[in-house]
Order: sequence, then structure tokens, then C-alpha cells
Amino acid sequence: MNATYRIIIEPDKKGFHGYVPALKGCHTWGKTIMETKRHLQEAMSLYIKIFDHS
Repeated sequence: MNATYRIIIEPDKKGFHGYVPALKGCHTWGKTIMETKRHLQEAMSLYIKIFDHS
């Protein structure tokens, strides 16, 4: 099953902060936007694996 999630990436003091509003607590950061996107993909995958009990 495929799902689409909205991600938010914002600049912060050390680079970029990224999070997924639909996945409470799913946050990460990176030095670049691309690094932050990669980290978000990993975080989302792990989050769904751990918390998806359907």
C-alpha cells in the first residue's frame, strides 16, 4: 500500500528542520534540504513500521 504524506522543511540555526504533521513526533533535521528529505524518508519508514498496527 502506498500513502502520501505532507512534509514540512524549515530553515533553522544549524540547517533545516523537517517534520510530518500527520505522524505525531516524526521530526528530523539535516544540513541541506536534500539531506533533510533523506532523513525524513528514513524517519517516516521507521515510524510507520513501529506504529502502524493495521
